[in-house]
Amino acid sequence: MDPIDGKQDAIAQVEGGAFPIWLGQGRPQAAIIEEDGRFRIRAVVVDPQAVAAASTPRTRTPSWMPVHQVARGWPGGEIFAEAASREELVEVIRAMPWPPGW
Repeated sequence: MDPIDGKQDAIAQVEGGAFPIWLGQGRPQAAIIEEDGRFRIRAVVVDPQAVAAASTPRTRTPSWMPVHQVARGWPGGEIFAEAASREELVEVIRAMPWPPGW
């Protein structure tokens, strides 16, 4: 789940990569996915109950790191962009302002 770096990398991945494509520096904040026959950029959401359960003293190990919390995330939040095809999504990405940190 290595996030890509910047708009141009996102475009390159959409043109020929596999989904999901994780966006965010430091931790994934959004993902480019194919869902219901559409191509979308969606916010990554984290289930707070799963994080709480995984971080209890009983289940927490000395190797616990923030990346473990991120691993409990999935692209299911707000839809930032949507298109019918990869090519259309590339055009949407080119036209949209790219959030800092993606």
